[in-house]
Amino acid sequence: MLISVPVGSLVVGLLMAAALAVEEGISRLPETLAIGGMVAVGGMVLALLPALTYGVVVHALLMAHQRATYATSLLAGVLPGLCLAAFDTNGGFLVGAFGSSIALVTQRIVRGLGEANE
Repeated sequence: MLISVPVGSLVVGLLMAAALAVEEGISRLPETLAIGGMVAVGGMVLALLPALTYGVVVHALLMAHQRATYATSLLAGVLPGLCLAAFDTNGGFLVGAFGSSIALVTQRIVRGLGEANE
């Protein structure tokens, strides 16, 4: 589901903007929303290739073996971030955040499509 990448990235960007707004104060809300938007767009661009080469394959395998749940999707999304965290903590956090968000959005879309077809 290609739509999962921009939606999942937007979720992470908005969450980061909200956290920054709490830290910086509500008076700086426009700046924090702009930063969150830039993080979302940057994450979307960087997440597109891994989502297509890793995420789609893992989710298809999970579905083929009837193991595609929110928990397994979350694990599949966080796993690359955990691997990267061994070398770069901040990068691992970002990869895990974007990966988990995109994986959960994908699972929700797939579940929603399955319920619509029943």
